[in-house]
Amino acid sequence: MFRRLLLLLFTAGICFFVSAMALAEDGSHAEEELTIEQAIAVALKNNPSIRVANEARIAGRARIGQTQSAYYPYVNLQTRYSRSWQEASQSSARNHYGNTFELSQLIFDFGRTPGLVGSARESYESLKESYQNSRQIVALNTKVAYYAYLAYERELMLTEEIVRQRNQLLHQAKQFFKTGLKPRIDVTRAEANLYDAKLSFIKAQNGLQIAKINLVNALGIEKLPWSVLKDVLEIKKPIIMNLDDAKSMAIMQRPDLLQNKALEREREFSVKAAKAEYLPRLSGNANYGWSSTDFPLQEEWTVGMQMAFPLFTGFEKREKLRQEEAKLRQAKAFSDVIIQNTLAEVEQAYADMNTASEQIVAARKGSQASNENLELATKRYQQGLNDIIEITDAQVQYLTAETKYINSLYDYKIAEAMLEKATGKSY
Repeated sequence: MFRRLLLLLFTAGICFFVSAMALAEDGSHAEEELTIEQAIAVALKNNPSIRVANEARIAGRARIGQTQSAYYPYVNLQTRYSRSWQEASQSSARNHYGNTFELSQLIFDFGRTPGLVGSARESYESLKESYQNSRQIVALNTKVAYYAYLAYERELMLTEEIVRQRNQLLHQAKQFFKTGLKPRIDVTRAEANLYDAKLSFIKAQNGLQIAKINLVNALGIEKLPWSVLKDVLEIKKPIIMNLDDAKSMAIMQRPDLLQNKALEREREFSVKAAKAEYLPRLSGNANYGWSSTDFPLQEEWTVGMQMAFPLFTGFEKREKLRQEEAKLRQAKAFSDVIIQNTLAEVEQAYADMNTASEQIVAARKGSQASNENLELATKRYQQGLNDIIEITDAQVQYLTAETKYINSLYDYKIAEAMLEKATGKSY
């Protein structure tokens, strides 16, 4: 009996422990704070566009093996059976049996196979850079969604504060009206301002919800398990790299530019392979097997070499060479386009960061001044020294200044993310 009781308590303890661990695991994210670094890591792991680019890269790697297979011998086993009969022949129908091992080996094709292999290798390098470019785009979209969520969260808190202030103002206006210190118009104006603030609060709630949906979509998950996002909008001192350094960095490491450079090399190999189509192919072959019209089958074998000379194929080789040469020129021209667009993108992001950093300084001072002005106007109204228009204007000025400050922080973060993308920051 005592042993059974111990076993029952032990089993219950295990079940309680497992349940507690499961609950802790399910709610682990609810207590954690999501950082921008974690958000990017989650997006790079779960976003489906990353998987698409990765599978394309794997397929490109397999293409190298396909082209390299030409260096190896081809071995086939052929089994044959046929039955023949001729009307003029006096003999009966005959059976034909055969089993043959066939071996063929490419000896030399004047650079055609090396050209195809080189083209496949460079195509794989191009796909690798395309994969990196997809990761950069996902990281950028994640940053934009993350910063937008923080901006809307601040906007929601701001509108909530405005609702609180206007509630207090309405209460104060009603008290003054009851005592005869202020006219009825102060009460109606305060009510109108309060409902306008509530409308802004509802819009801010909707904006935050949409920002949450966009963030979840950028992360590639079904729902956001984190209840809090770490606020990184606040900037003490903006740091901007040198423009020339940014341009040099972009030219060296932009994946789309590296991708097109690899595409150029791929096209060069394709041109070499197309030129080799005009030249002969030398190969060796061997057959070994058994065949006869009756059993037992008779052993037979052949060994030989073959050289094929392409004489005329309806101008197919000429047009194919022209096509590959045009593709090569196209790739080189597109590299110039990418460089031009990249430098413009870097300059624009750099200018946006400079502008946003200056706006942050001005908006921060404007926020401080409007906050002080609102405090003074509120105290003056509470003492009956001004009318409701003054405090209403102060509230509007405060709301405008705070909104501009939030927008300037958001603009700087977006410009910073765009500059990192423009310079080819890897993830």
